[in-house]
Amino acid sequence: MLRRDLSVATRVGRILLDAEELEFVPCSDLFLTTIESFSNQAGTRLSFADAVIASVAQSRADGQILSFDEEFKKLASLRINPEST
Repeated sequence: MLRRDLSVATRVGRILLDAEELEFVPCSDLFLTTIESFSNQAGTRLSFADAVIASVAQSRADGQILSFDEEFKKLASLRINPEST
């Protein structure tokens, strides 16, 4: 069910981003990067919020993150704080 939900969310997001009648105003320099990584997940089931957390960690914290979420462990670009494992 979650994979289907991600697929629907990705399709709706693409429709909105590609709509000519809408003007997209990014609220962050990471938004488009996050949309891309969320849309092209392979081997993970990150929510959009978790995809944002991963993008921020990669760009601003050298990939280090403190989390108990097992999905983050699947991202090679993140370093999980040893105290959270």
